[in-house]
Amino acid sequence: MKSILWIKELILSSYLLIFITSFAQIPNGYYNGTENLTGSQLQSKLHTIIDDHDALTYSQLWDAFYSTDKKSNGKVWDMYSDVPNGTPPYSFNFGNDQCGNYSDEGDCYNREHSFPQSWFNEQAPMKTDLFHLYPTDGYVNNRRSNYPIGDVGSASWVSENGSKLGNCSNNGYSGTVFEPIDEYKGDFARTFFYMAVRYYNEDGGWNDTDMTNGSQLKTWAMNAMQQWHLKDPVSQKEIDRNNAVYDIQGNRNPFIDCPSFVGRIWNGPASSQPIYDECFSAPETCDAPAIITTTVNGQNINITWSEVPSALSYTIFVNDQLLDEDITTTSYEDTNLQDGTYCYTIVSVCNQVESSPSNDACETISTIINENRPIAEIYPNPVQKSLNISVTDPCYTAIYDIFGRMVIQQNIHHSETVSIDVQSIPNGIYILKVQSLASGFVNTYKIVK
Repeated sequence: MKSILWIKELILSSYLLIFITSFAQIPNGYYNGTENLTGSQLQSKLHTIIDDHDALTYSQLWDAFYSTDKKSNGKVWDMYSDVPNGTPPYSFNFGNDQCGNYSDEGDCYNREHSFPQSWFNEQAPMKTDLFHLYPTDGYVNNRRSNYPIGDVGSASWVSENGSKLGNCSNNGYSGTVFEPIDEYKGDFARTFFYMAVRYYNEDGGWNDTDMTNGSQLKTWAMNAMQQWHLKDPVSQKEIDRNNAVYDIQGNRNPFIDCPSFVGRIWNGPASSQPIYDECFSAPETCDAPAIITTTVNGQNINITWSEVPSALSYTIFVNDQLLDEDITTTSYEDTNLQDGTYCYTIVSVCNQVESSPSNDACETISTIINENRPIAEIYPNPVQKSLNISVTDPCYTAIYDIFGRMVIQQNIHHSETVSIDVQSIPNGIYILKVQSLASGFVNTYKIVK
């Protein structure tokens, strides 16, 4: 019997080695379509990607563990007894140490549903989903029972590797919880995140528990698991196991591949994570938005610009001065403006990478009451060299730049046409003010040089 098990183990070990060599990274395009999604849209998209996995029978789990949970020394990788960077109190051999009967720690290992079967009424395919099934010490598994996992305040029992059972210290829940050692907390957190996505809207008939509503974590548990996720980052063990399960089931745990998915789906502690990681690299450049429209509405100016798909936010400048930043929409209203000309520039920001500025878009606010009839006729506009001003009354004329500074002033003493040389001023947008010296009425004109 031992020789048969040894041969099986050798074959599976060789197969696993080939597999890891061939599939050491995320399959190309596996998460296509998730780049700009957040919240329930991202959760739903990931569910579609990892749905309908190839389910095992319950008896096939024993053989699957040879590939998914084997340590480098050939022993069973049991997170309930392992001591990373230390000496475990005991270890298990595949096959020979499978549970039947046990009375104490170290007797045998069994198939632990980290998401307990009673929570989903032993339904398929979750009953044999390897992403939440682990080989663990039978006695410790029994002590864990179907309690939630969380942080223990006062322990009523401690396993030989330091796993605990006791009252919960996480805000929002004070019942009994099971706490694995720190080195594996992230593993279990990402397991629960996987369940919340894989069985999203497929948890009809599941039980509400102290930790979950169907497949979804309750608020206290979500906050606790996000803390575990942050404090215990993805390990090589998880990466290798993810690859091995993918080879067997045909689906992956997105939160091992892309840790930032946690913060992008659920608000909470992990929302502070950068959104770029192993899945999506931060862009080296960021496209500038093009301003679509600027319109005047009384004393307000509305600005609308085109969306940059990779942008996280936008920064807006007026007359080369910062107006606002961290804008997440593609429109903005500048309000309660004084008379003057306002030129707007938009910069898109893609994960700390800023684009070049968009082109300027300018509008003029004027509350000066204009005479019903035009005081002056101006041409050409745009102008290059000389601006002709034809008036019907003696007038005061002045040209201002966008900052309100006078650049040219000239009085016209008769009803005549005067040519004003503008070659000395830079190209740009200017305001011409023409005021009748007879009536006091004023006209303003936007001039482009």
